Amino acid sequence: MRPDPELLREVTRIAELVVLSAGAGLAAVQLLRPGLAIRGLALFVGLGGFYAGTWLWDVADWAPGPALLGQPLMPPIVGALGVCLLVKLAALGAAGPRW
Repeated sequence: MRPDPELLREVTRIAELVVLSAGAGLAAVQLLRPGLAIRGLALFVGLGGFYAGTWLWDVADWAPGPALLGQPLMPPIVGALGVCLLVKLAALGAAGPRW
């Protein structure tokens, strides 16, 4: 039985998106240090950032910039930084006052 080429292309595209999102999320988590020790946080931040960044770029109609693996780099990185910032603010709010 031979695998369907269309299915293989889709699986490859999704794997590229996950790798790019995980890299953007890891960079955002390392840069902003949200203060949470949750397994998979970088992947969550990266996937959320990929969605949020792509949406922002579409709304603002900005140029996507350089590409890696066929996907633009700037939207997922900026989106991951934004999502990580929201996670950090939520963690600070959940910690309560520090006085």
